[in-house]
Amino acid sequence: MLEEKLRELTRRGKELEDRAGVFQREAVSGSELIGELQKTLRVADQARSQLSTALERQATELARWRQDAAAKKGSVEALEARLAERDTSFAELEKRSEEAKRAALHEAAAREAETKKAIDELKARGGPSARRR
Repeated sequence: MLEEKLRELTRRGKELEDRAGVFQREAVSGSELIGELQKTLRVADQARSQLSTALERQATELARWRQDAAAKKGSVEALEARLAERDTSFAELEKRSEEAKRAALHEAAAREAETKKAIDELKARGGPSARRR
């Protein structure tokens, strides 16, 4: 009976040693996995930090581009306004030019009519050639 208990205790001791070995191997494996996970988390944190920095730079660049676009839009609007003023001035000058041409033609026609009338009157009175005689 004592031998049996000794064998039983030896068997249990062996089982406990086996279990302890399994637990030890699992602990080592778990430690290795924890180490790899920590490395992965550090790399992920570095990547996140780099991405955040890049996003901040892009946000700053985008804000600058928007400001540039707004300034250029203002310049384009100002140029369009000047062009519209120039077009209006040009149209008004064309209108005045046409009016001046019509007035000049009307005046030339009136002078021609006056000249013709004066010539006709002179002819009717005998004109300068009639007086010389």
